[in-house]
Amino acid sequence: MHRPIRIHRIGPSLASSLVLLLTVSCRSPAPPTESGEPAAVSPVVEPLASPETVHVLFLIDGPAWQAGLAVGEQDLADHFAYVRRTHEAGLLVANGTITEADPGVRGMYVLAVGSHAEVDDFVANDPGIRNGVLEVEPGSIEAWTLRLDGLGAPETAPSLYVVDIETSPDEARVEALAGQGVVLTGGALEGTPRHRYVLRAASIEDAARYARELGGAKVREWRMATRSSVAEARRRRRASPGAAHD
Repeated sequence: MHRPIRIHRIGPSLASSLVLLLTVSCRSPAPPTESGEPAAVSPVVEPLASPETVHVLFLIDGPAWQAGLAVGEQDLADHFAYVRRTHEAGLLVANGTITEADPGVRGMYVLAVGSHAEVDDFVANDPGIRNGVLEVEPGSIEAWTLRLDGLGAPETAPSLYVVDIETSPDEARVEALAGQGVVLTGGALEGTPRHRYVLRAASIEDAARYARELGGAKVREWRMATRSSVAEARRRRRASPGAAHD
């Protein structure tokens, strides 16, 4: 059974954000068609009329990380509370662990901020960084111009995967995969020729196939802890300015 939901587009003015009507299925994506193309899946994500710049960074295990202990056993209770608070306040759009990090940890964080200074403020107030259990991965803070805003789509069976592309991808293919619900968000990493996309796929093999179509080679699974659309994060920030660090 399908039910309609609304996911807000990001427009040039946040006050006049467009609304994209999507149809969401509770089933997993359909198998590929006889032509080899994946059957259309929901939600459908369309390119935005006006791109939005956010910032992305990676946190890794710091000097106080205790080897041999799982993430849940580390001194990170205050960090997790901070993540929840900043997400509820609209500062944090989404975060989750990248599964390639072993035995340590590596997490990707997407912030609804437009400047490096605001990222520095987020980092400076993170209890997990203050106590040394986590630290910012050197060189990982980047401005990310999103062409799509599908991270707020409801949870479904497939996992999410991150792929970096060294040059500009085939935009027609990006739009086609977005229309099939495979590409949820992504765009250029400012100041570099690289692009980063978040893919929705039933397996890492499927994600790798989609990544090759876009021109990327390395695929990393992103296990989400929090997620929302950028438009929703902006709305929360307007509703509760200054609440993130209270």
